[in-house]
Order: sequence, then structure tokens, then C-alpha cells
Amino acid sequence: MAACLDDKSLLHLIRLSYDLGMDVIVEVSNLQELDKVAGLPFRMVAINNRDYTTHKVDLTITTDLITQLPKEILVITEGEIDNREDVSLMSSIGANAFLLGENLLTADNPGEKLAELFS
Repeated sequence: MAACLDDKSLLHLIRLSYDLGMDVIVEVSNLQELDKVAGLPFRMVAINNRDYTTHKVDLTITTDLITQLPKEILVITEGEIDNREDVSLMSSIGANAFLLGENLLTADNPGEKLAELFS
């Protein structure tokens, strides 16, 4: 989470991860965090749809931030992906992957829920 680290620590951890043969996902949830990580050498970003100051979850966080990213960045959208329409919307604006947690954990049949989201 970009919000938890200062610029020097972020850069150090990104470089260390690459040196260890790992890849990096930088997580942001607002424009200030995205501005903070701009210019850092990462290839993937997770956009968390939860505003940690209000705890409100809103898909417009992804729709707003994704337009600020270079096309070559792989985008993961996190949270509040509840139905096929949400998946379609996020895909249509350029999200490459989805982090699904509570939605699957609370489903009676997680496999069916997953199929419903992506069918």
C-alpha cells in the first residue's frame, strides 16, 4: 500500500523485489497515492475501491484512477465487484484483473458465484 510507505522505502522495496526475482503490485486508493508512485518502476497496480478515510467502497475510484495510468501498466481492481455488470464495466475501462474476496467468501457456492461473475 503506497499510503503506508514513504517514497524512499517504496523505491527500495520495489528494487529489492526485482533483485529477488519477484514482481511488484503497488496498491493505491486515491489520486494522491497514485501521484506518489508516479515514476516508480512498477508494472502492476492494484486500485482499491475502498476509501480508507471514510471506509466507503465505490467503483468510481477505479474508473477515475485508471485513466491516469499508462496503458502498459497491468491494472487490478479490488473490492465491490458484485455482479457481471461490475466485471463488464471494469473490463471495458481497462482493468486486467479482479481481486474478489468477500464476494466469494460469503457465497453459498463460491464456484458458482465466480462463474456468474465471469460467464
